[in-house]
Amino acid sequence: MKILTLPAFILPLLFVSCTSKEDYIEDFHLFIDEVKADSPAFNDEQWDEADVRFDELSEEDFADFKDELTDDELHDIDQMTAIYLGLKAKKEAEERLQR
Repeated sequence: MKILTLPAFILPLLFVSCTSKEDYIEDFHLFIDEVKADSPAFNDEQWDEADVRFDELSEEDFADFKDELTDDELHDIDQMTAIYLGLKAKKEAEERLQR
């Protein structure tokens, strides 16, 4: 039953991989939207899971499609990366302030 407590962005990992650059970009957007919405309530384990998914999207999947991406799509991916890194930085700053 532990799977029921996982954030929603983990479930697609279990069943689907990106088959086109459009799927990749859509998956990245969905992931970022879910992290933006849910991250205020994330515990450390959920952040670790999000980090794994982020690495897959921003490194592994990106490498599969980088030669197909337009300049606008690359800019979009850069923006999503910046949003995720900003959310992580906010979390880390909040933790330091609570010490």
